[in-house]
Amino acid sequence: MNHAKYSGILLAIILLIMLLGTMAGSAIQADPIPTSGKRADDNASAYIYLESADNEQEITPDSSVTYRIIIRNLGDENITYYPPDPNTLNLPAEWVIGFYPGSGIYIPGNNYGTLDVSLSAPTDAKANTVVELEISGTTSIPDATIIPVELRTTVRQLYGITLTTVAKITLASPTEPENLELSIKNTGNGDDRIAVELLDVPTGLTLSQEAQEFIIGPGDTEYFTITLFPSSILTAGEYKLNISLYRVFETSLSRVWVSSHILTIEVVYYPDLFVSTGDIELSIYGPQTGDDVTINVTIHNIGDSDARNVTVRIYPVTRSGSKLSDIDDVVIDFLGLDNTTILHIPWCAEPPAVNKLMVLVDPGNTVGELNEENNEAELNLFIIPPPTKGPSSSEPQTGEFSFVQITAVGIIMLLSGIGAATYLTTEYGKFAMFKFLAPFYTRVKKEEVLNHEVRELVYDYVKTHPGEHFRAILTQLGLKNGTLVHHLHTLERQDFIKSERDGPFKRFYPAGRQLTEDVLEINGIQRKILDAVKVSPGLTQKDLAILLHTSPPTINYHVKALLSVQLLNLKREGKNTRCFPGHSLNGWYQRSRVS
Repeated sequence: MNHAKYSGILLAIILLIMLLGTMAGSAIQADPIPTSGKRADDNASAYIYLESADNEQEITPDSSVTYRIIIRNLGDENITYYPPDPNTLNLPAEWVIGFYPGSGIYIPGNNYGTLDVSLSAPTDAKANTVVELEISGTTSIPDATIIPVELRTTVRQLYGITLTTVAKITLASPTEPENLELSIKNTGNGDDRIAVELLDVPTGLTLSQEAQEFIIGPGDTEYFTITLFPSSILTAGEYKLNISLYRVFETSLSRVWVSSHILTIEVVYYPDLFVSTGDIELSIYGPQTGDDVTINVTIHNIGDSDARNVTVRIYPVTRSGSKLSDIDDVVIDFLGLDNTTILHIPWCAEPPAVNKLMVLVDPGNTVGELNEENNEAELNLFIIPPPTKGPSSSEPQTGEFSFVQITAVGIIMLLSGIGAATYLTTEYGKFAMFKFLAPFYTRVKKEEVLNHEVRELVYDYVKTHPGEHFRAILTQLGLKNGTLVHHLHTLERQDFIKSERDGPFKRFYPAGRQLTEDVLEINGIQRKILDAVKVSPGLTQKDLAILLHTSPPTINYHVKALLSVQLLNLKREGKNTRCFPGHSLNGWYQRSRVS
């Protein structure tokens, strides 16, 4: 009885398992028949239908996407499906497609299989590129009907912007602009619309532009320059300038912040120490050996900032170019912007071997300057040697007249009468009389003219004081009449100097020295004339002579030279001729400042 009971239960279990197995088999193998629209030919021996749950995907450069394809065998006959040859598909360059499994897939009747399609994009795939594929393939039954599947892949846009510029920029002058170079590179894969804005601009600084907007292609770099215009309002220190990048979306015109770069602007205005030959003067012109002389030196600060602890070194140089011991080192504690200071240095005049004085400002270059090339000047010296006793013989010295010569002059004066005597009272007459006696002197060859110390002294004085008359030269150099006449006559005869008669005066000029626009041989007195006219336009030549403590002919000589290169301009106003800056003057000042 128990055996029958257990046998019935076992049979029921077996029947239940068989029923479930039949149902499961039907669930796995049975497949809903597609609508008639998906069957191309009801009489075909085999039907293959490809489908995908996700026919459209996005891809990024240098990446891959995978599609899972379901291959349905809608017929009763078993079949083998073969994926298409990748080379037969129309893909953009550098794109790669792969199938897994790559060999045939066996699919029983009314069953299905799976195929993975992998699509890879290259690194330079551009945004919004669309790749459309139709996957069909072949089967082991030649006349089988295959319904393909369409796949669509779109390249997603990746955004990337890189800004390159300096971290710091230095402004050294309130009048000199500085350029800020910027470069922006699009490291993304599509066109990008970028806006650049410069924020937190400090007061006293003006920019050529504070904003710019442009479209930049993938992989491209946009270069542009922003000019910074400082002013004197901008004080020394460090400032921060914010360079911000924004992305502009054309559809909505909305902006999204991308990145910022903080630029440090360092304002360091520098002084510019300046000295020229015209800034060096001696209390005694043509001192004799052993004279106590004061050297007056004017130091200028023509830069954009104050200067502190400035050393000024003064030393003599011999004719051979050898430097002697420093006369003095003077320290200027403070020299303000656009100010000058005058140094007064005592000195005992050296022997005639000394040829010039050198002034060197900031010899150790410890003061930062706009221009380090205008810190040195030199002044030619005319040191008169001490008088020497002549030989005991009765022979006349160079520049001296013998008793016979003096007697001859007296006889000439008596014979010539009162008119000649009156003529000889003038400077021109005296010089003519002494010149008459010049043949008594030994003639000098041209190449030997300047081998004589006193004659070189006379020549140097005429070069630096053109237009000076005979008596002034005599007084300044402390020479005797005959000595000076002899040397002037020798210099004139050998074409080193030339002379002109000016009423009762005899004036002397260097021969053949001209100013040109290419070579501006500006000496001390010429610079003083330019400075005076620049400060007070409209001065007459008489005004300049009084102001500069020199003779009108000397002023006239230099004014003509400066007029020839358009550094000065003359205008007639009534009876007066006035001096005004020429159109080349500002340019010359600029060149002299930076040269």
